[in-house]
Amino acid sequence: MKIKAFLRASFSLLFLLLLIGTVVAMIVLPGMEADRIREEMGDPLAFVTTTARDPWICVDEEGKLDVYHDDCAGMTVLRVPESVNGVTVTKLGDAFSTKIDTLERIIFPATVACPEATSNFSKWTALQEVAFREGCTDLSKQKLSAKDGLTAVYLPASLEKIGGKLLAEGEGNPIVYYAGTEEEWLALGADALRITNRYTVVYETAIPTEWLESTK
Repeated sequence: MKIKAFLRASFSLLFLLLLIGTVVAMIVLPGMEADRIREEMGDPLAFVTTTARDPWICVDEEGKLDVYHDDCAGMTVLRVPESVNGVTVTKLGDAFSTKIDTLERIIFPATVACPEATSNFSKWTALQEVAFREGCTDLSKQKLSAKDGLTAVYLPASLEKIGGKLLAEGEGNPIVYYAGTEEEWLALGADALRITNRYTVVYETAIPTEWLESTK
């Protein structure tokens, strides 16, 4: 009788330990996997989300990066990484054309000197702020619609070219923050003047430092 009671108690204890171990594994292992992915990407703080979830990403040998919208659920901030698995990110892929309804802010890396996307982000229904890091030089092919809800666009002093598709359409009224001087801005040509005539442009204002803390 005592042996049966001991076996029952041992089985109950074993079951309880197994249950605790399963719960702990469900909590700890995803975080460890996320850390591993971030380390492999080469930029441990490339993705900052409110859910601590990493989107599934792919970079080809030429440096073109895709972010797949199905795995961006719950994300509000996306810092595009400078490199993934040792490959420098230099281009944006077609996945940026798809609908993403939670991202409020996107920050492009300096490595993408000309962040040409095939979309004006019109399907990014929650997008409020867009920032191009210092080092970006060419926005001559960048499509960016001044959609309703877009409140701020940050442009670096390194910019050398602006194209006719940048803030050329849309009903929104974003403030354009330019890190250089007014003289440097107007020297960019007719499209800089077009933007100045339509929107408020604030000069000598870089991306807020809190956006960039502890990042590359």
